[in-house]
Amino acid sequence: MKRENPHKYLLYKPTFSQLMVFLASGFKELPANGAMLLYISADGAYTSAKHPQDRKSRVWAVVGVLLGSGYDFGGVVTNSKRDTEHNTSGGKRALQLKDMHCFYPGDLYAFTRKPLFIVVDSENSVVFGNMPHFFGQPLVVLMSPQDVPSQFQDQHHRGNLFTLFLHSPLMGLCLVSSLCDIPMALWEKCQALVDRFSAEASRLVARSRSGRQFYPRTHPALPEAEVLDHPSLYGLVLDLAAALDVTHLFYDSRDLQ
Repeated sequence: MKRENPHKYLLYKPTFSQLMVFLASGFKELPANGAMLLYISADGAYTSAKHPQDRKSRVWAVVGVLLGSGYDFGGVVTNSKRDTEHNTSGGKRALQLKDMHCFYPGDLYAFTRKPLFIVVDSENSVVFGNMPHFFGQPLVVLMSPQDVPSQFQDQHHRGNLFTLFLHSPLMGLCLVSSLCDIPMALWEKCQALVDRFSAEASRLVARSRSGRQFYPRTHPALPEAEVLDHPSLYGLVLDLAAALDVTHLFYDSRDLQ
């Protein structure tokens, strides 16, 4: 039986109006048993005057996200254009206007009428971490970590680690382990371990009921003890590190107990 290929839209630096048009189109075309996947990779847009790298600012941002509306604590910048028609008043009035092409969590509320899976790769991804369930439909938000190890902060122009790991976990592991040349036989062996990890993680997530600044965030949150800290997943990661001969870059959590 031939499976219908879902429609896909790829937008590069869209304006707010362009983004909303394509979101509405995808929403309209969604089949009755389907879910819309939205992947966003963009720089963060902040409403606070504090520097986003300030840890106290990030803590207050998280608290604000939990307490505020979908437009109070920034979002992501989809386009750097300035709407001159709406910025001619000048003075304090102009400073109080929100960015025309900032995409806020609140802009997605209307689309939660149908199942929605959101992936956000941004240093301000945390603002999408408390999306309300106004319509009772399934909603999952996967957010990139706000921090990256210091040795990778200067490689932002090559792409984000979060997206690389989503695209190819093995390629991401090789990058953070400084491995550039992998024999095909070893690659296939390691890929089999990655597949085992994915299968085991999926099983644990489906079964589950309920100091990680480099970890991605999810909404709803993944249960740490039942998934993130599960011994079988740790074991597969260590097996993969052993196959690549980079075990010195990883620690066994069981040794810390």
